[in-house]
Amino acid sequence: MAMSDNDRGGIDELGRVLVARESVEGLLQRVADTALEVINRCDSASVSLAEEGRVSTWASTDDAAERVDEHQYATDEGPCLDAIRTGDANFVDSLDCDERWPEFASRAVDEGMVSIYSLPLKVEEDTVGALNLYSRSKPFAYHDLQAAEALAGQAAVTLTNAQAYHAVRGKLEQCEGQPTD
Repeated sequence: MAMSDNDRGGIDELGRVLVARESVEGLLQRVADTALEVINRCDSASVSLAEEGRVSTWASTDDAAERVDEHQYATDEGPCLDAIRTGDANFVDSLDCDERWPEFASRAVDEGMVSIYSLPLKVEEDTVGALNLYSRSKPFAYHDLQAAEALAGQAAVTLTNAQAYHAVRGKLEQCEGQPTD
């Protein structure tokens, strides 16, 4: 099953966000919320960013997503961290059967998660974070994965534009406060 026009429309909406009117945190919250809207089996979502060697959750749709992210950070293992470290997406069809991250998987199952899809947020070769999708009911279907990949691609570009805009804006504000000769 291919991605529906409705799913595509929700994802394309991110490309129309005016980064001048939205904080980076607000933009990332839109990404997480859009995941819930367009990915059928997504019950929770979060966006993690890597800064100065540390990964943290910047946006989430609920407390469960934040807790699962924190389990990854605490155990230093999991699909999100590997997506950021390697730049490759990590799909976990069934946490009960996955052997890649045993300590994390046990904690995620305790949180009620069944399936996870973590996608790197990449622009060219730079991975700046990960979009984390969580299902409590069923593994993600093929069309869910397609929609997730499109969303992560659009989110990475929009995030990079927002970060660049806000960095330049901050420098301009600093310069405006400087005395002139």
